Amino acid sequence: MNQTDIERTEQLLDFLEQCPVSFAAVRELSARLDEAGYTRLTFCEPWALVPGGRYYVTRNGSSLIAFTLPEDKINPACPEYDLFHMSNKTVNKLRDIA
Repeated sequence: MNQTDIERTEQLLDFLEQCPVSFAAVRELSARLDEAGYTRLTFCEPWALVPGGRYYVTRNGSSLIAFTLPEDKINPACPEYDLFHMSNKTVNKLRDIA
């Protein structure tokens, strides 16, 4: 291990000591993301995402997702209507099995 690896390991151990549970980790990471210029999103409101934007969202204070968007055009992998359609398929298949 080189010096950089040792320093990063020590930083990780310090973080784990300060945040022994997910709620504390989410609180700490949210503060760090705010300082780094990320925009906090909520599940209750529509998201106005822009190319090159930096965002994060938390759920129940125990989980966090952070992401950045590319500067060029955004191609959603699965549009909302596909997600809804897929959910209906899954529910229908489960009903057929029962």
